[in-house]
Parts: sequence; C-alpha cells; structure tokens
Amino acid sequence: MDSSHPLVVVDAHDACMTHSELLPIPPLETATDPVHSPADLRQRWRALMGPLGFGQRLLWVGFIACDRRLYKTMTQIPMPPFPRRDYVDDVLVRLHWILYEFEPETIAALLITRPGVGGVSDLDRQWAALLTEVAAKRDLPLEPIFRANDECVVQVEGPVREDSGTPANRAPASRRECPTPSSVRADRRGRPRS
Repeated sequence: MDSSHPLVVVDAHDACMTHSELLPIPPLETATDPVHSPADLRQRWRALMGPLGFGQRLLWVGFIACDRRLYKTMTQIPMPPFPRRDYVDDVLVRLHWILYEFEPETIAALLITRPGVGGVSDLDRQWAALLTEVAAKRDLPLEPIFRANDECVVQVEGPVREDSGTPANRAPASRRECPTPSSVRADRRGRPRS
C-alpha cells in the first residue's frame, strides 16, 4: 500500500484522521441526547462544534444534568497559551459555585478547543492534567475532558486513579435517581427552589 495515501494512519496518538472523523457531523439536535459513555460525550461535542476550525484556544464549559443530558447553556472562556494554576483555580472556583445553582448531580463537561491539526499534544495533556488535578482538590467531578482542533474531537486521557483504575477526570456514577418533574426541586444547599 502506498504510504502517501491520505487515509493511512501511522499512530492514533499522532494523527486525528480516524474512521469516526470520516462520518458526517451529527445533527445539532442530537447534542442533548443522553450521555452514557465517553463516546457519547464525544458525539455531543462533535454535534455542537459543527465544522471544525478555531482561531484561538478556548475552554468550553457545559453541564450534564442528572438525566445525563447536556444543558443547552454553555460558555466559552479564553485560555492562556500555557497551563497556569492560577487561571485554572479561578475558573474551577467559579465553576464550583455555578454548579450550586443547578440540580443536584449536575456534572461539568469541559472541551478544550484550539487551532491546529494532529493528535493530542503534550500541551493538551498538560491542560487536561491541571484541570483534573485542581478539580479533584476541589471535589468537583468532571466528565472526561475532550480537545477539538481544526481536524478532530478527541478525548484527552487523564491520569489513572490509584483506587479505581479509571481515568481521574471521569466523574463517579450517580448514586441517586434523577428527580421527577413532580418532586420538589432544591439547590445544592438543600433550599427549595421557587
């Protein structure tokens, strides 16, 4: 086989062109379908991003409710060129307080977007590791962190938890049922919502 063929991939870590990127972009309506796995979350991010192409590095913050669906409200935060603990600490302190206003069991989902092509870079890994580390210190559960560039959306694997063998940026499974519409809603402090 000719190694210059555009579909030949040497290593999945060094290149983004995978079979899943050859599939059509999922319809935007699927962005709020339930998320039951990292593959599902990748598809939700892919639907939200549409055609890929980024002019700057941004941190997208989304929220997954206890019914495992993304809220329709998201935010984009400009990121400095290199990981900075003060920046991450500030973002996650604010995120922690924002989550208090959502339903219990709501989990943050983060997507790093940046210009460029290729697989997950060392810089992507450093960002994901710092976000994961600071979130863990703040007892803030995160869904797996993803990165999108001009070519693909991929999961950035975090360090492995010593106690579980699972990536540290994977939130523990919910142990409570999602409240029913007829149940009384309360904020994270236990106060009834109006």
